[in-house]
Amino acid sequence: MGRIAEIAVMQSSAPKNSGEFVRSFGGLLAGFPEPVRFYWLYPGHEKWTVMEQGIHEIVSVPLGEGIWKDTWIQDPFHIARSSGDQLDEILIPASASRGRLENRPVPCHGSLLAHKAGWIHLEGGNMLQIGHILLCGKDLLNQHGSIQKLQENFLAVCKTDQVVWLGTDAPFTIESFAYSGHPHTSQPFFHLDLFVLPLGRTPSGIIQIGLGEIHPNFWVGIPDNAKADLEKLKEALEAIHLQLAALPFEKLEIVRIPLLLGMNGPFLRLYSHCNGYVDQVGNQRVAILPDYLLPENQSSVWQDRFRELKEVVENRLLREGIASRFIEGDFVPQANDCGSLHCRTKVIRYKI
Repeated sequence: MGRIAEIAVMQSSAPKNSGEFVRSFGGLLAGFPEPVRFYWLYPGHEKWTVMEQGIHEIVSVPLGEGIWKDTWIQDPFHIARSSGDQLDEILIPASASRGRLENRPVPCHGSLLAHKAGWIHLEGGNMLQIGHILLCGKDLLNQHGSIQKLQENFLAVCKTDQVVWLGTDAPFTIESFAYSGHPHTSQPFFHLDLFVLPLGRTPSGIIQIGLGEIHPNFWVGIPDNAKADLEKLKEALEAIHLQLAALPFEKLEIVRIPLLLGMNGPFLRLYSHCNGYVDQVGNQRVAILPDYLLPENQSSVWQDRFRELKEVVENRLLREGIASRFIEGDFVPQANDCGSLHCRTKVIRYKI
């Protein structure tokens, strides 16, 4: 980990003009305290352009037509490398590509394509790399089969020497509410980046990993018949705590970060501050985190819980020497729309 230098974001339709980026992502721009180059991916055929916006640089990247159109960029794309103002290679998953494929497919989440020279860093919603270890959610096995074959592929294309599968020993079933993952699952939530946040190293060299925590103080409108299933999710998180604590790092700490859970009709909604990044700004670690406050649309009970959660998370990270910056303003509706900061952005390069 180092200072975040380049980030890609995507929108699903061609923009009307260059000012649309600032209108849609102004909160994201304001959230980063140091200069960042933002690659703005969208359908279109214009030439690449470079714009200055305050301390940041925005590079517009029209990708042509017939591509995957989405705002969740974490899984549909991997950028193999970048240099200058250009993305040298954008890799589109085999399941989403409409064009000719020149790289061999790898059966991992989203069928990412392997760059011929091998990955430097592989990351997705259900794959997070910490040092030399690739963390993968066990539900990938439900989607792609053989653990041995998956590990062979990961080890072949990742700069990693160990794959660790996070999840419960036996799958469990959620029965009382509609669930945004598999109803028969090994994970508390469908992607690791919803409840695991790499926090970097302390000045004394301790690797810290944030892990979500379920507590009744941060339940909103949970009916009695759903509480048994929430206990299953809580137990799954505790099992993953033990797995993370056993990772082969010389110095390691797990920092628990509370999650907010509430009912939206029949659906369980998760609001997580784990879905972000930790940036290294000089000697200071800074957590770049989503904000969920929507004053005009939220009832008072939701607003109160969001404020309480934000304060608790900020203080908990501050105890570990990590400052927090929350992505506010126009990015908040995107964070609330079944996705959040890590889901909707993709770090391309860290400046070490």
